[in-house]
Amino acid sequence: MPLGPAKIFFYFIIFAVVLGIDIFCAKSFEEAAEDKGYTDRKYFWLCLLLPPVGYLLVIALPDRGDE
Repeated sequence: MPLGPAKIFFYFIIFAVVLGIDIFCAKSFEEAAEDKGYTDRKYFWLCLLLPPVGYLLVIALPDRGDE
């Protein structure tokens, strides 16, 4: 079944919306990791590329306090 231009455009819009939501969530979890005392950029990338695993990892991070 061939994909028409309208269907391809629809899939592109859905992909862009999902990617935007994922970037927003990854940025939010990166800020949460920074609040816990972890300043590495890797938490953003983990949450962006592996959302469920990255989210759980940031949630499970212990609080470093004011180190």
